[in-house]
Amino acid sequence: EDVERKIRKAYCPRVPEVAARSEEAEAMQLVQDELMNPCLDYLQHILFGQPGYTFSANGKVYSRYVDARAAFLSGEISEATLKDRLIEEVNKLLDPVRTHFAKDPFARDLLAKITEWKKESAPPPARVAKLTLQPPLAGVAFVVFAPLPEDFV
Repeated sequence: EDVERKIRKAYCPRVPEVAARSEEAEAMQLVQDELMNPCLDYLQHILFGQPGYTFSANGKVYSRYVDARAAFLSGEISEATLKDRLIEEVNKLLDPVRTHFAKDPFARDLLAKITEWKKESAPPPARVAKLTLQPPLAGVAFVVFAPLPEDFV
């Protein structure tokens, strides 16, 4: 299962790394977080983002993210337990979506089309082209390139 594979491999530190990060990497971060733990980000933004959510681990129930985070950082919740619970909870959130795509004929057809389009996509370019803005912008700028829509579903 994709959720389990990705969460099991996720970086999950208890202490911040001492390696210096680039100014560009710092600018990309919306919220200052020296720990940079994606598992805790899932816990905070996806699970605790639900109204009234409670997180259970090792027989204890946490009704606030800060308490669950503190329990993880202190070692009260192990990395394995945190990941086990994340996998279970994220899969629980995704189950209705999976059921919809499995049972609804229109949704199943749409998913099949998208899957086929992904297979047909061109391979990534061999090299990355670096663009230079004229005139140059002051400060840092982030640009997203995406193809224009060609087909409507």
